[in-house]
Amino acid sequence: MLTIEPEGGICNRLHALNCAIALSRTIGQPLRLIWVVNNNLGCNLTDFLRMPAEIDRMISYNKLDWSWRRKLRYNLQRYARFDYLRPDFARDQIREMVREDFDFESLAKRRNTHIKCGWSFYRNDQAFYPFQPIADVQKRIDRITSQFANTIGVHIRRTDHLPATEFSPTSLFVERMETLLSEDPTTTFFVASDVPEVTAEICTLFGERIITQSDLHRGRSSAQAIKDATVDLFCLAATRMVLGSYLSSFSATAGRLGNIPVEYALSEPDPDVRW
Repeated sequence: MLTIEPEGGICNRLHALNCAIALSRTIGQPLRLIWVVNNNLGCNLTDFLRMPAEIDRMISYNKLDWSWRRKLRYNLQRYARFDYLRPDFARDQIREMVREDFDFESLAKRRNTHIKCGWSFYRNDQAFYPFQPIADVQKRIDRITSQFANTIGVHIRRTDHLPATEFSPTSLFVERMETLLSEDPTTTFFVASDVPEVTAEICTLFGERIITQSDLHRGRSSAQAIKDATVDLFCLAATRMVLGSYLSSFSATAGRLGNIPVEYALSEPDPDVRW
């Protein structure tokens, strides 16, 4: 059996899960998902997405509700009773394996493999997995995207993402949006940002050309905030292109989900990034 334990936020986990599903298909092994609820993502997968049919079994641990009994049970399962729940390849090993162009299909020779990481690790020609939101989230997406007409997605990442903040300033988004409007005055924009002041600034500048969510819950540690982020992600994916933030997995994932181009608002070519 192949086991995937995706790490990070929504998009990091989706990239890892996408690779695991593709690898599982290729090597002909059933896929088990270990989903950890923590400060990076504060709800279960099925709280915002439908369970992919390719997942044979899901095991979930909630580290936000971490009583001593739950912690003891977790440690017993992972380190005493079920050694197959311990990672065989964790983030640093996977990073090195990707760097060395490791043949992940060779893992078919192993009886069990447990991969723990938060990014794409398996290169293949398959399209990005068509993840589907749960019903109530999809209804919100449909309500917003029904307003789309010649719409471009704009994702302005801030808060905890230093490269996006430094190399994709808001002024560059404004300049590019003005250019796109001059080229085609019928253009509208769906704007997603993790800072409400940024969204408000863009709305003030472009008025009725802007479509956006209202009354958002922001953060990562609540199910409602994750649902709101999922709505943003799939709405961006439903546009004709994404104007995104440098090195943001959210921008990149929207492009992969919608199979649309992603253009980054970038202040300089090949910047020297320091996290």
